Amino acid sequence: MRVSWFSHIAVRYAAAMVAVTMLPLAVVLFAYDRYASSLLDVLSGSDAGQRLAGAQGRLASFIEGRFAQLDTLATYPDLPMALTLEKGSPPPGVRAVLEYEADNPDLYGILIFDAQGKLMHAIPSQAATGEPYWGGSWEPLMGDAPRTKMLRGEVIGPFLPDDGRPGAFLMMRNLPAFLGEESAGEISIALHVRLSSLTELLGRDDTGGIVQPVLLTPQNVALTAVGRPVSGSAHIARKQEILPGWSVALTDDSANLVQPLGKIRETLIGAALLVIISIAGLVALLGGKLNRRIGRLVDGSAALAEGQLGTRIVDEGNDELAALASAFNRMAVRQRDTLSAAVEVEKMAVLGRFATSFAHEVRNPLAAVKTAVQALLTTDEKPDRRRLLHGMDEEIDRLDESLRDFLAYARPAPPSPRRVVMEDVLRRCETLVAHQLQSCNIALIILGETGLAIHVDPFHLQQILMNLVANAIDAMPEGGRITLRVRRAGGQGIIEVSDTGEGIAPEMLDRIMEPFVTTRQEGSGLGLPISRQLAELNKGGFALASQPGHGTTATVTLPREDGASA
Repeated sequence: MRVSWFSHIAVRYAAAMVAVTMLPLAVVLFAYDRYASSLLDVLSGSDAGQRLAGAQGRLASFIEGRFAQLDTLATYPDLPMALTLEKGSPPPGVRAVLEYEADNPDLYGILIFDAQGKLMHAIPSQAATGEPYWGGSWEPLMGDAPRTKMLRGEVIGPFLPDDGRPGAFLMMRNLPAFLGEESAGEISIALHVRLSSLTELLGRDDTGGIVQPVLLTPQNVALTAVGRPVSGSAHIARKQEILPGWSVALTDDSANLVQPLGKIRETLIGAALLVIISIAGLVALLGGKLNRRIGRLVDGSAALAEGQLGTRIVDEGNDELAALASAFNRMAVRQRDTLSAAVEVEKMAVLGRFATSFAHEVRNPLAAVKTAVQALLTTDEKPDRRRLLHGMDEEIDRLDESLRDFLAYARPAPPSPRRVVMEDVLRRCETLVAHQLQSCNIALIILGETGLAIHVDPFHLQQILMNLVANAIDAMPEGGRITLRVRRAGGQGIIEVSDTGEGIAPEMLDRIMEPFVTTRQEGSGLGLPISRQLAELNKGGFALASQPGHGTTATVTLPREDGASA
């Protein structure tokens, strides 16, 4: 019973293929999950909180620093009196102090306002540009800008970038009242602060815009780190206040990220499943084919083990299984030939022992009978008895000839090969059968390279040719033609003996070379086996081809002698 290998080998190899294929996908999926989890942690976890707290601390420190600078200016000695008494430009000493404080990269300048909120003086910094420093007028206190009042002062704005004007906001406080002047307490000093100096402290966005730090203004406008409003709607994930109405916040656009990440993960899992299904289908397809091919090898091996030496495996292809099938066929042929040769040797050994014993047991009485018959022939004068005695003598001779053939087949003489020219052997055979050919109305034709020399035992070769010619004569009782043709093929000499007789039936052609198998009632069935045996003893070959109604051709192959004539 055939054992299916599919459940063993195929499953193991399929598992190995799946493992090798899925390992890179598993590594990619694991790395992806780690990246997505880390990214989401950054977006919504403690990292975001730390970033928000850091930004809030930096912006609060900036605001505190500007209020401290404003306090320094407001409490500067003589500044309130000078600004109150001097209706024009501040005196040089006071202006020098204001210019020194204004020289700050975070400021556009310092502004002085009167009790009505009108601009009195504008002290520019190196970053100042446009109104109100270089022409024109600007009345920020008269507009509707947001105002955030605190104990230390007031924050006005922010003023968003517009028409080339940079973004800014004011940090302002009233000057202390000057004795004797009731209106002195209504004069205000303000720092004109760059809005970008504040927003730059939000920090760098390293998430590609997914989580973006912004500054929320009293107008409910979210400003980016470059001081520009956020485009589109922003979802505020969390925020912390730095001033009343002013907050540091984080915008969360992770929903737009999580959705593609989920699709990517689903795609990876789908690809993994597709790979598994494809491998399973491929293994099933190839496994079924391989199972059939290996099954033929298993069945063939079992048949060969049971003694069916004719078993052959047909397997197309150029792979290892086809090579294995070819090797199996060669092994089967070699085993058949080896076994046949061993059987033949054993059979010939048994036959030789039997032939020797049989010939001894038969020939001695047969010789005595022949002697008695010959003695009676010399004394008996009656014609009827003499005809009977002559018939007995001929039958004894025929029986003795059969015994000689039997002994020649059972115990052939070892060959003594030498150089033999075919023409000599052919002419000798023609002479020996000339009378029989004439009486049977048969023509003998010799063709081909009769000068060819071969390496053979001359007596064996003559016996082979005589046996073949005798068989050809027996196959043409009504007359015909026998053709002896000699040719060469490589290092071999080829001798073909053809007749125009009745031929041999196909069912008999396979058995006609076996001993004692004959198509003639009076034949011994040893002529062809002896001819093949002698050809093989001389390192040659023997083949027989026949077609009913078209005659028979026997082909003898023998080695050529070196230096043979052309």
